Amino acid sequence: MEIRYSVRDFLDDHQAQVVVSKLIYSSEGIVRCLYDSAEGEIVAFLADESFRSEVTEVIARISREEKQSLNIRHRIVKERNEHAISFHEPAASDFSPAVRKDEVVILYGVLDALFVHLARKNKARLREYRSMISFDALDKCRYISYFPQHIYMVSEFPHQMPVLEQVKEVRKAGYGDLSRLSGYALSPAVCFHCYMEWCGTAIDGPVVLTARGNCFRHEAPWRLGSHRLNEFCMREIVFAGDPHFVENLRNQILEDVWAIFNDLGLPGLVQTANDPFYYQEDKVKGQHQIIANMKYELIFQNDQTGESFAIASFNNVKDTLTRQFEIRGSDQTVVHSGCVAFGIDRWAYALLSAYGSDIKTWPLHIKKALKLNLEDEERIWAT
Repeated sequence: MEIRYSVRDFLDDHQAQVVVSKLIYSSEGIVRCLYDSAEGEIVAFLADESFRSEVTEVIARISREEKQSLNIRHRIVKERNEHAISFHEPAASDFSPAVRKDEVVILYGVLDALFVHLARKNKARLREYRSMISFDALDKCRYISYFPQHIYMVSEFPHQMPVLEQVKEVRKAGYGDLSRLSGYALSPAVCFHCYMEWCGTAIDGPVVLTARGNCFRHEAPWRLGSHRLNEFCMREIVFAGDPHFVENLRNQILEDVWAIFNDLGLPGLVQTANDPFYYQEDKVKGQHQIIANMKYELIFQNDQTGESFAIASFNNVKDTLTRQFEIRGSDQTVVHSGCVAFGIDRWAYALLSAYGSDIKTWPLHIKKALKLNLEDEERIWAT
């Protein structure tokens, strides 16, 4: 069953897509939603009829809010359309949300090595952080307040004998009644760990860190699969220093990554972007990000399926996070910061979409660009 809600002559196509992007997280009665541009209608498919009234009201409210907002468009700054690719659908057996196998595991390692090399070229120090992060860290940057739709809280059973004895009997249905929040969340991004390392300190000159970690974001179950995961691998390069250093390094890495993207023969573009603030009153922050060129995203485009998704982001957050984490210069000057994030799963999926699941048959120039020598890799793994 479905709801078709007309926004023709009320919202333009861009605004309607924004409504859909927020609607995804606004009712668990929705099992799928989309914008039908030909009819000018937002279409929501429901879990059952009982959600009709709730979902209709939510669509109407989000549409009204979007109508009242400034309509600031993303700006394309780089684009690559010339390519000779016969797109493929990566085999589910090779690329599933639950497991990566054999050559795909090697591809992950090769991609990460490529990004580490780029980080080390820019004098990055290596770091490794855990998968959980404290509420205190997330409160400093207000991540939960801005993006509640994405957060996974970590719960625990109290170390109390009566509670633990009940756990054995209640099974899954009663776990929530017996558990409590632990004070930790699953980390939604790697960079916040870097800021916690620097928290309350004075930075002596520019600093650059790089780390890889598994990140976690709560997604609607019906959206999971292909490039969209609720647990994914991210490599970040995080840097802090004076405003000139941060802006120059962000832009230099963007140019280097665009060159890599072109060497790999992938179609797509770089455009201005903004973070997905959930609350309407925070939307002005996202508009400011676009206007001030604070965030760029590298978008892979699959011409065959119409699928497109970001595989990297390039961020200059100025003094927003250094101020919140009380990070300053050694002479008490204002410090700016930025980060570049690579979604390794998405890079792998883009390459598999472009060249097929059998990596051995990929064009030689692509394997050379990746420094991908499967025979050597597999020989090492076999020993």
